[in-house]
Amino acid sequence: MLKRVLVVEDEQTIAELIQNLLETEGFEVVAARNGQEALDRLPNQPIDLILSDIMMPYMDGWQLCNYLQDHPAYRHIKLILMSAAKPDKPNNGCEYTAFIEKPFALEQLLEIIMQYTYD
Repeated sequence: MLKRVLVVEDEQTIAELIQNLLETEGFEVVAARNGQEALDRLPNQPIDLILSDIMMPYMDGWQLCNYLQDHPAYRHIKLILMSAAKPDKPNNGCEYTAFIEKPFALEQLLEIIMQYTYD
């Protein structure tokens, strides 16, 4: 079954790079530029995993994570956060699946995504 990943990233170059990588590997990719756009896309299609930057305008990755946790319809979705800045607290009150530090190797990113979409 085709896995659908929601990529939430405000840097267009990074978003396109990730999208191309995932589509090459057989994933269906839905893109959003911030947490609010991500939430707007969630009711329209089932999502297997969310890959989200933390530092974004309008709604950042922590706010998105907290929203997902607070809504039973979305709580089951695995969330991988990514950022150049390491979290100052282990989880900032957010229960995420994994954290990947930027910059990252595409192979490393793909390995983590595969681990959590086909477990």
